[in-house]
Amino acid sequence: HVTITTGNMTFYDCRAASQLNQSSQCLACVSSVWRCNWCPLDELCTHKHSCPNQHIILNQRDISGPTSCPMVFSLRSSAFVPM
Repeated sequence: HVTITTGNMTFYDCRAASQLNQSSQCLACVSSVWRCNWCPLDELCTHKHSCPNQHIILNQRDISGPTSCPMVFSLRSSAFVPM
């Protein structure tokens, strides 16, 4: 038996990170300890640094972070939308 190297490896799933907060998946994604980024139009948390044909919200350790996530602070009228 020959040991070439030893070390720790961390595996993560960005899609699972966004599920940590169902009501604010973008915040959960870009606030994670992993370098996950949010694709708003696809509602997708990904390890990639680009989203096809759309803006990307980068992880808090990069440039934009959680303050770039879409949020509703208050409503002027009913939260219900007629169908």
